[in-house]
Amino acid sequence: MTPPFTPMILSPHRSELLAGVRGLAPAYQDGLLDPVQVTDSYLDRIGHYDDAIGAFADLDIAGARAAAASSAARWARGRPLSALDGVPLAVKSNIAVAGLPWTAGIGAYRHRMAERDATCVARLRSKGAIIVGTTRMDEAALGAVGNNPWFGRTRNPGAADHIAGGSSGGSAAAVAAGFCAAALGTDSFGSVRIPASYCGVFGLKPKFGAVSTTGIVPLTRDFDTVGFLARSAEDCRILLDCLALPADPTPALSMVGMTGFAGDLAPLGRHLPQRLAELGIECRTIDWEEDPFQQGMKPALLIAEVDAARTHRDILNQPSAEISTGLRSMLEWGAGQPPAKLTDAKLRIAASKAAIFRQIAAFDLIVTPTTATVAPRLDHADDRSAARFTMTASLSGLPALALPFGRDANGLPCSLQIMGKSTDLLIALASNLAI
Repeated sequence: MTPPFTPMILSPHRSELLAGVRGLAPAYQDGLLDPVQVTDSYLDRIGHYDDAIGAFADLDIAGARAAAASSAARWARGRPLSALDGVPLAVKSNIAVAGLPWTAGIGAYRHRMAERDATCVARLRSKGAIIVGTTRMDEAALGAVGNNPWFGRTRNPGAADHIAGGSSGGSAAAVAAGFCAAALGTDSFGSVRIPASYCGVFGLKPKFGAVSTTGIVPLTRDFDTVGFLARSAEDCRILLDCLALPADPTPALSMVGMTGFAGDLAPLGRHLPQRLAELGIECRTIDWEEDPFQQGMKPALLIAEVDAARTHRDILNQPSAEISTGLRSMLEWGAGQPPAKLTDAKLRIAASKAAIFRQIAAFDLIVTPTTATVAPRLDHADDRSAARFTMTASLSGLPALALPFGRDANGLPCSLQIMGKSTDLLIALASNLAI
């Protein structure tokens, strides 16, 4: 009989909850925990509960344990490689992890093994991070529901009859379920932030281009960004510091713009000005001249489907290849678009990006809901408007962070999104706002 689910992993030696990434290094330093014990605890939890949740596509149990033993030896000598040494992480399955299937959620790639790590994974390993496995995702990263026809559905760890979201739903669920300290995902139009919102965790999309995408099956190189799912904003900062170029100096925060808090989302927005005022931050409402979602979604999807058709042209030309009817239809449509239409879409995206920067020029940061609803039920999943608020940061290339902000009347997580030019600034604000 499957044990009842509890939402976070317990330390093997302490009754308090592990504090994600940032809590492990001090515990290793003090000898309260060691990487072998922690890794085994995570693997044990995955073994007990993941059949019910479906976060993982493939595990590397032997590799994780070997890496944990090496990390434990470094900590015992007092010579850890970084604050990530001995930290167990999961990786979305469109990101290459050497020796594991590199599927991008596509059945036709189920037997394709990654020969080497993606650049971001190699960098994390060089810092001592432990990769426990790869996570499930929407097929080809085209979706936000987390129901994969080849590898199965990912359920929301906090509410099993609700979706985890996508396309990085497996990574979000793994963090929310306490299967790993943090996880890598990819975000083109909200694929990290949407499942972070639904699962009640933090989800950072760094500035476009900040983290190498080498070794990642692309959706569209115009928007693809490596992002993080974690239990705190500070955990996101630690991961970003290990993977990205040094940040620009952090400016002072004085003015925040708010938008999107209308209708069912109005209660979420009513708490925000008071919280900001307590932090000494002025807040004003923004009314978009042109809605970025309405202006940018169709041309952005056109670009994505044209690019995806190029990436997967080999399997598209195989009638018996294991790709779903829906994905085949999208790829065939993308393959048939004339160059002039693609050029027009890119011009429209450039105009939308310019409009976004023009309207937010007076603000240090912009705060919106992350998603228009809490996690939908499995039988009501619809991703057509999932990127309603996440699209703005995608079009502009700005960093954005989803953070938990209370729960609705049914106990489902609510989420805010902060975006702006300074990643450090939005992480600092998120650390103070999260509830």
